[in-house]
Amino acid sequence: MPTYDGRLELTWTNKHLRLLAHDDGTYEWAPSEVDALRAFIAAFVFQMGLVELRANLATGLIDFSTATRKEGRLRRYLDQRASELKVPTTGTMSMADFSAHADRLVREAIALLRAR
Repeated sequence: MPTYDGRLELTWTNKHLRLLAHDDGTYEWAPSEVDALRAFIAAFVFQMGLVELRANLATGLIDFSTATRKEGRLRRYLDQRASELKVPTTGTMSMADFSAHADRLVREAIALLRAR
């Protein structure tokens, strides 16, 4: 088990954050509930995009290099769009709101992937 050394200073800028300890002795700030929710939506939609890419690869509509390029473009797009999502500051979201955000992003992602 690693031993932890050092000092943690909480200031007004990071007091609301949580600190996570890793097994290797490093630390990182946990994302806020809002950021975690945005990241979850982006990851969910990214998985849907991967399904589309795999289907296109399997049917021969695209080759591997095109799929790789589109996958990178999709990841960057979703990271940007997710950061712009308006989610409640409580970090909780109704299923209807989650579905609406995810549905809109899935449609945008599919359109992005189908573009040449």
